[in-house]
Amino acid sequence: MSKIDKETPLTIETYLKHGVGIEINKINGTRYDGLFKHGQHHGRGKMAYEKTGEVYEGDFVNNNIEGEGRFTSKNGDVFEGEFKDNAMKSGVITMKNGDEYAGDFVNDMYSGYSLYKYANGDVYCGDFVKGKKHGDGVLKIKATS
Repeated sequence: MSKIDKETPLTIETYLKHGVGIEINKINGTRYDGLFKHGQHHGRGKMAYEKTGEVYEGDFVNNNIEGEGRFTSKNGDVFEGEFKDNAMKSGVITMKNGDEYAGDFVNDMYSGYSLYKYANGDVYCGDFVKGKKHGDGVLKIKATS
């Protein structure tokens, strides 16, 4: 921390977090460990949502989850990929039950031409709209012996 003397003009910038630090918010139950820039989460960091058990590790831009990261939900599903404006944009989500989705997201729902692998070995490759299979696609059923 820089030395403040009577000659230094005091501004709000003087007191904002900048660099590596920890922020605990008891009101909303979050703990942030990471980089700050002018008082905001900015750069690499980890946000733990203590009330739900969810955890995000990755990039932040001006207090938003944005860039590459990994989010673990309260039910154990794990998303790894790109985030934009606090929402999943594209990547892979591995569900606790073993299913896996690889593709794009709109409003945190499956979207566009994507791949869905079921835990039993079946694979769907095709279009998704609003989180549901829609339009052209192929479902390959795993052969049983």
